[in-house]
Amino acid sequence: MAERPKKVQLFHTCLINEVYPEVGMSVVRVLERLGIDVEVPLEQTCCGQPAYNAGFQADARTVARHTISVLQRTEGPIVIPSGSCADMVVHQYEVLFHGDEEWLAKAHSVAQRCHEFSQFLVDVLGVTGIGAHVDAKVAYHPSCHLLRGLGVRDQPKALLRPAEGPAAGCRRRRTGRVPRAGRVLRIRGHVLREES
Repeated sequence: MAERPKKVQLFHTCLINEVYPEVGMSVVRVLERLGIDVEVPLEQTCCGQPAYNAGFQADARTVARHTISVLQRTEGPIVIPSGSCADMVVHQYEVLFHGDEEWLAKAHSVAQRCHEFSQFLVDVLGVTGIGAHVDAKVAYHPSCHLLRGLGVRDQPKALLRPAEGPAAGCRRRRTGRVPRAGRVLRIRGHVLREES
């Protein structure tokens, strides 16, 4: 295992910043409690995923260039508390900049430093117990981008297992398919269809 980082960059995501700031603050508290200094690049905005998923590739590239430029000026690991946004930066930027050698190289250098939050805690820091106590039952849903995009399967469950209270342990019903209500309608250009 590499040397334990002392500092991270938090790419808080636009959704967390604008809608769920308490999630971002919780991420900071956990990291600081583990002895990690957290820096938040002030110029960050969005990873570009909304535009990318809606088929607006030029707009997505503009936002991605901004994000890459902001994150390139930082040092240390980049922690992203969202499987969707982490997948966008780690995997989809390479698709977005295919054929553009300059930005592809920049995207790759940033992607190599990125970790989804649970992935960072378990795989980089070697932490599973964070002193969590939950006074309710917890349902865990592995998001598609987290599970299929990033391949993050066990790390979130490893963090839930040692939690004290009624949530102790983590069980998942395995059906092998996405429930009908969980399927996503996506817009690609002007085409709207249901994906199975």
